[in-house]
Amino acid sequence: MEKVLEVKDLSVQFKTYRGIVKALNGISFDVLKGEMLGLAGETGSGKSVTSQAIMRTLPENSKIAGGSVLFEGKDLLKLTEKDIEMVRGRSITAVFQDPHTYLNPVFRIGQQFKDILLNDPAISSIKDKKKREATINEKMTQSFRDVKMPSPERIIRSYPHELSGGMKQRVLIAMAFSLKPSLIIADEPTTALDVTIQAQVLRLMRELQKKYHTSVVLITHDLGVIAENCDRIAIMYAGRIVEFGDVKTVYAKPLHPYTQGLMRALPRADKDAQIESIGGTVPDLVNPPKGCTFHERCRNVMDVCKTSPPSPLFHEGRIVECHLYNEPLGGS
Repeated sequence: MEKVLEVKDLSVQFKTYRGIVKALNGISFDVLKGEMLGLAGETGSGKSVTSQAIMRTLPENSKIAGGSVLFEGKDLLKLTEKDIEMVRGRSITAVFQDPHTYLNPVFRIGQQFKDILLNDPAISSIKDKKKREATINEKMTQSFRDVKMPSPERIIRSYPHELSGGMKQRVLIAMAFSLKPSLIIADEPTTALDVTIQAQVLRLMRELQKKYHTSVVLITHDLGVIAENCDRIAIMYAGRIVEFGDVKTVYAKPLHPYTQGLMRALPRADKDAQIESIGGTVPDLVNPPKGCTFHERCRNVMDVCKTSPPSPLFHEGRIVECHLYNEPLGGS
C-alpha cells in the first residue's frame, strides 16, 4: 500500500540549562494512504515533538540530530523554509488540542478561514474579486456543513468567543480538511472537550477522513480513543517507539512490557481485575539510563536490559523493541 509519510531514524534534541535533552532517539514509522495512525504514550514520551518535527515547527532551542521525514517522496527536513511553507497548511495540516489558542480572538471566523483558503492556488488565482469571494464563501459554507455546524452563515460572521469549545474544535477540523490535504496531524484534538463532545468530534474526523481518503496521525494518551478510531498504533516511551503494529493485534496481545503495563492500567467492563499503575517514573532524558530506557520500571528486566539498548525486531506481526524477543527485523 502507498506510504504518504515515512519517518526514518529521526532524532531530536533540545538545548536546556540542564544539558541536552534527547527528546527523540531514532524513531521510525510510516503512515499509509487513507489510514489513521495512533501515536500513544505517557506525557513526555515525545509524541508532540514528533508532530513538530514533521511539520518543521520545532522551537529555536531544538536540533534535528539525524534521520529523515519523507512525505510523498520528499525529505521535509531538507526543504528550504519557503518550500516547507508550501507544504505546511496545504498538503499537511494540523488540528490542535486547544482551539482557544489557535483561533485569533480579534478576527471573525470567516476572515481566519479565508486566509487558509487563499493558500489554494485554484482560489487565489481567480482574478475577479467578486467571483473569488463567492467561491470562498461557498467553500466555507460547505466545509462547515461537512462538520455538521448549524447555521454556517452565522458561524462565518462570529468571533471565536461566541462559540463553544466543541464548535471551535469543529471550526479547526473544517479548516484542516478544507484544502483536502494528504496528511492531517491531530495532536490531542479532544483533550479540552467533555466526553460527549469528544465522541462527536472523533466521529466527524473519521467520517471526513474516509470521505476524502486523507491520512491522519492521531496523537493521544487515550488508548480507548485509538482502539475505536485507528488502524495501526505506535507506542512511544522516552523518545522511542517500543511497539508498532495493527491496533487489533497489539490490543489482543501486547508484547512490550510497557504496552502491557498501559493495558493493565485501562478500566475494563468485562473484567473484575483491579487497575494497575506502572511503577516508577519516566526517565530523565538529559541523563537517560543505560541499556533499555524502560528497564528500571520493567517486570521482566534481565541483565542485558541494563547494559544494551534493544533493537527493533519483527515478532508476531508487529515491530517491538525488547530483549525478550530475538526474531530479526524483516523475519516472518
